[in-house]
Amino acid sequence: MTLLAEDCAMSLLPLILQFVVMALAVSAVMAIAWFIQRRTGATGWIDVCWTFGTGLIACLASLVPVPPDGTASARQIVVAILVAIWSLRLGGHLLLRTCKAGDDPRYRDLIDQWGATASRRMFLQLQRRRQLVCSWQSRSRSPHIIRAPNLGLRI
Repeated sequence: MTLLAEDCAMSLLPLILQFVVMALAVSAVMAIAWFIQRRTGATGWIDVCWTFGTGLIACLASLVPVPPDGTASARQIVVAILVAIWSLRLGGHLLLRTCKAGDDPRYRDLIDQWGATASRRMFLQLQRRRQLVCSWQSRSRSPHIIRAPNLGLRI
């Protein structure tokens, strides 16, 4: 391998590792959402778990990689704060809605359509949602964005 190819492969390793960790974390969040939905019978908990879980994972992911001095950059902190605001706002709304209504009609319709296979199919459906979230997050952190020059953003 050439020196450039080795450098590229070395810089992609942390990104790939972060993607794998994020994928496993989102998968665990969606498995917990499925479990809570099965336990309570209220389908609204699925989106509550998804919003808070995705928000937490995205906040943490936005703070990686940590520079050698051990402090996150201002840009990383702003992204983490914006993601946290989004997650808390949407998650809070969904939490209140779920406490009042309990069910999300979209998921209830799917469960009714699927009948006896609903539990297994819902679990698989939620894991597919994990794949969509992770593919979106990986595109937003692709190497050409990470290596972008400083655009002069001042905070």
